[in-house]
Amino acid sequence: LKRKHEKYNTPYVAIIMNGVLSALFMYMPFGALAEVDMFFYSLSTILKFMALLRLRSTMGDLPRPFKIPLSDANLKLASLPPILICVFTMLNCSFLTVVLGSAIMATSMVGYWIVIRPREEKNQPLFANS
Repeated sequence: LKRKHEKYNTPYVAIIMNGVLSALFMYMPFGALAEVDMFFYSLSTILKFMALLRLRSTMGDLPRPFKIPLSDANLKLASLPPILICVFTMLNCSFLTVVLGSAIMATSMVGYWIVIRPREEKNQPLFANS
């Protein structure tokens, strides 16, 4: 996937795979695509809020260009409604979407712990040419 075109320096294998996968999705019903998209969008939104809360509690004094002007307690309260809406959205997807989405999420987490995490601990780059 990481091989780059000699002339254009683009990851041509990844571009081709993206095109093939996109072509496969073309045959899915639009409603199913929208549902899968909302499932993963909701999941990513939950993860962003969880990262926000975790970083605020563990590295609250870290210098940054902008800080949300809420106390830790109020930030947790402000984060609760969007998280609950995202959970509601995910739970209202079809059974197949929830099962497949959860399987993809679990596979991604296992892949992270097997492939990426050990390299991070050793300060090794994931890709040699990056």
